[in-house]
Amino acid sequence: MAMSPGHPSNRPDEVFSLSISTLAMERAATEMRRTKLAILISNPRLNISTKSIAKALQDEMNFDWDDIHVTASYPDDFLVRFTHPWQRDTALELGSTPCTEAPWRS
Repeated sequence: MAMSPGHPSNRPDEVFSLSISTLAMERAATEMRRTKLAILISNPRLNISTKSIAKALQDEMNFDWDDIHVTASYPDDFLVRFTHPWQRDTALELGSTPCTEAPWRS
């Protein structure tokens, strides 16, 4: 039988990988876990902008506009960065939008 490059039967049974991180990378990941919130919209057909997500958070949570930074994200729909960890915690506790909210995960 001829060898077929990339065929699953030619792949090893076990694969190992090694990720190296620096102290600065660990600190950044810790800060992101404390201040970021991932949002997945329940109805993907809705055309929702980053500005409308920020406005909804501002209106519902009464946060300052400058404390909310929303970006489009994959695999989640949006990633929200708050200035303070308590803001992220408050948004998780009081979330009443038709979406799934979860802390950012590394």
